[in-house]
Amino acid sequence: MASGWGITGNKGRCYDFWVDFSECMSHCKLPQDCLLLREDYMECLHHNKEVLNDLSVVCEDACTYQGSCPHLVNTALPSFLS
Repeated sequence: MASGWGITGNKGRCYDFWVDFSECMSHCKLPQDCLLLREDYMECLHHNKEVLNDLSVVCEDACTYQGSCPHLVNTALPSFLS
């Protein structure tokens, strides 16, 4: 990952995000200054927001056809997604 080489031998898909985040961390006074860059990098690696969005679309479609949404009672994000 940090070498920049991806699985196909080219630059990895998240390498640019890593470089931005790494540069920010090396020059910032507080790690909190780089939270948005970290968030971008983690999203590139794990696609948590994308998966959550896809699941919400699927749930909304199910609710439309079933008429009720008991699985949407607690809409808080799981801790691993925040």
